[in-house]
Amino acid sequence: VPSPAPSLSILIVHWNTCPDLRECLRSLYAHPYTRGAQEIIVVDNGSTDHAASMVWQDFPQTTLIANKCNENYAHATNQALKRASGDYL
Repeated sequence: VPSPAPSLSILIVHWNTCPDLRECLRSLYAHPYTRGAQEIIVVDNGSTDHAASMVWQDFPQTTLIANKCNENYAHATNQALKRASGDYL
């Protein structure tokens, strides 16, 4: 059975804040959106703190875009917006 299309897309741009990102994702999955399905998209902006590996291993249900270098916030946000499929962002 295919998953329902997400109602909410949560977009997170990250750069070298692995502990904060981990806690953010834990909270989002512990308290999911209750008015429909959600998707979480993380753009790792070339971090050196191994956050992309953490997302990949600990939160495999998260869509991860791992940039090789810091593409700056606006570019990373646009990358996430292109991948988002929720009714609300």
